[in-house]
Amino acid sequence: MSWADDEVAGPMGYTYCVGFDCARNAMRAFREVRNWAFLIPENICPDVAHAAGGALEPIDQVTGLAHLPVHIYGYQAQHSPYAVISLDPLMTGWVRRLKTESAIISFGRKKMLSLGYGGAFLTNDQALAEGMKEKSHWNEFYTHHLKEAIDRFYDEIDARWEVIGLWDRYLGDTLIRIPGEQLMPWRVMRRAWTAFQRFHIVEALRQAGHPVGTNYQSLANRNEWGDIVLNFFCSPTVKRVEIQEACEIIKRTVGHTHG
Repeated sequence: MSWADDEVAGPMGYTYCVGFDCARNAMRAFREVRNWAFLIPENICPDVAHAAGGALEPIDQVTGLAHLPVHIYGYQAQHSPYAVISLDPLMTGWVRRLKTESAIISFGRKKMLSLGYGGAFLTNDQALAEGMKEKSHWNEFYTHHLKEAIDRFYDEIDARWEVIGLWDRYLGDTLIRIPGEQLMPWRVMRRAWTAFQRFHIVEALRQAGHPVGTNYQSLANRNEWGDIVLNFFCSPTVKRVEIQEACEIIKRTVGHTHG
């Protein structure tokens, strides 16, 4: 992949794209090129935190966000005009353009733009792109898959928002809403009232065959957020009846465990 591949960088809001075998190696490369370490929210994947080489920062237990000049979730702190890089929300595989110089994305399994492999560094800075290219690793076989994934995402983005709307309608205020705008349609996030309740919600949903995401197991007991957050998926393949059934299970479980 060319470092000036606008077919990939352009749709994501950038000028240059440098392919890597994985997003974590892009993070390592950036650290070497810029000699700058990330500040890492304490609820991020431990492997990502290790790759970034930054200190863990405390998070807000309501929003799950840390007060950082550059945020690994893709949110840029309002008070800092000096941010130069951001990562997309929870490494989902998609970037919403921010007022930042660069971004890193992952194309691994279970990402929104899933290739099962690889990552990319995106930037508007030509010199930085050239420096990153010296450290990049990319299998050219995946270039056309990436372009197809971008097209596919645009084809289904409206459908994803519609599915999110169904989750919002049927969940209502059964679980705790997380303040803030949802930037990209990857999932629906809610918080259980207690860790005990989340455990039973997850057990009930999975026993009934409904997928539900939780934070990394290695983050358990590190902070309240890691113990109570839930993720519900919004792929266009998710049917209304499945969402209704899942929400009924959640409501029953909350009724039994709330108090």
